[in-house]
Amino acid sequence: MGRYISERYEPPSLSRRFGVDPFTRAQSLKVVKSDRAHTLEEMKLAEQYEQFQETLSKDEYAPHRAKPLAFWALPSDRCLPLVLMGRKTGDLIRRSYDDIVDVPGIGRRKLEKYLMLLSRVQATTPEEIEQVSEGIGDDDDPWRGAQLRSEDPIPDGRPSEGNGQDKGPDDDANPADDANQAEPHAATNGHGADHSSTKLDPNKLSELQWSRWRACVVRHGLQNEVLGRFAPSLQDMTRGIWSTPLSDYSGSTLVQLRRRRTHGSKRIRSILEVFHSIYGLLGDAEPREHWVVKIRPRRIEQVEQWLASLRGEVAMPSKQDCRDHFVAPLMEQLRCDANEQIVALVESRLGINEEAKSVRQSARQMGLTRARVYQLLAEISEIFSVRWPEGRAQLHELLMKFDHQEPDRRKHAKVRQLRAAAELFYPAVRGEKSSTGAKESSGRKQRIPAASLTM
Repeated sequence: MGRYISERYEPPSLSRRFGVDPFTRAQSLKVVKSDRAHTLEEMKLAEQYEQFQETLSKDEYAPHRAKPLAFWALPSDRCLPLVLMGRKTGDLIRRSYDDIVDVPGIGRRKLEKYLMLLSRVQATTPEEIEQVSEGIGDDDDPWRGAQLRSEDPIPDGRPSEGNGQDKGPDDDANPADDANQAEPHAATNGHGADHSSTKLDPNKLSELQWSRWRACVVRHGLQNEVLGRFAPSLQDMTRGIWSTPLSDYSGSTLVQLRRRRTHGSKRIRSILEVFHSIYGLLGDAEPREHWVVKIRPRRIEQVEQWLASLRGEVAMPSKQDCRDHFVAPLMEQLRCDANEQIVALVESRLGINEEAKSVRQSARQMGLTRARVYQLLAEISEIFSVRWPEGRAQLHELLMKFDHQEPDRRKHAKVRQLRAAAELFYPAVRGEKSSTGAKESSGRKQRIPAASLTM
């Protein structure tokens, strides 16, 4: 069976696969499976199916019936009835037990999997279906164009079932797989909110959970925020999507996300982790008109609070205060987001453990070319532009305040390291005058482009 089961269901392809509708084909067969005597197990399955039919036919399950059966499938599920997955749940439960059994390719094991999916449908409350539908318009049908044809390749390289012939009760699936398959609500509490401490497993993520995460982002107006701002660590995220807004993915299903070019397993996992983290913080909470949600790294929040406390102060902060409340927290954030080489370069430039060095001296000490050092400095600027986009304006305002209080820069020794860090993390772009007016030893202004970010 394919790894990403929900990627291969498309109702129009069923006629190409079987030539006619599978239910019509079942009726046209000379030997119908329902003609054989039912065993005790089959009678239990039939009774269970009828109970699901009765429950899911109620008015409160109308939103459930409009979803395809694949909506409740997990990528880790095995031995699913592929021929049924692209059909709406309401169309399936109107069929009798014998109609389902007579479909070619439906053996006892696949019938059990079908009932397992119906149990997931029943366990999903109508409120959850309504919540995941908020902010997603009719034009954003999560299954429109998302299904793959049955003849498309299977992502994990497993062989397909061929032409859909019934394998019977002894399907070649490992029974241990069933024990490892998590229910869609296994990682949620009674209200459907994920525990933020739950370890994310992309192979056990259902479309229902993913829809809930996407709806949370839309509901709280976070679509224009960038992925990198919410990543646990930028080291674990591909640099190419640091500045990608959440809106690029909040309208995509898991199927569509996995089919995107250049989106491998690592990139997809980092995207899912961001949405998972946001939902872990906000859950199913409703936004309020007089509240606004802002999520930022804890260390950045500490720095902003300290900078706010300086606005009413007349005297400059002490050298130790600048180190403890500004440089140290930002260095901790950098160690989280950058590799050891970049951290060593910043420590060398700011003189944290020894006397501050120029770019030429740092390059010689680290055994790098100056061009490579400037590349690393540009990456530092991009990290802070993603993590703390408001920092450039806040630091510019603070340094202008210092210049106004004391025009003589030679008396700014107490804030020298703060100023150096500000210019290192947010360097002046071409044509912009540096706050210090300092030049590199080569006589040229430092020209390191910083990633712009509009919030």
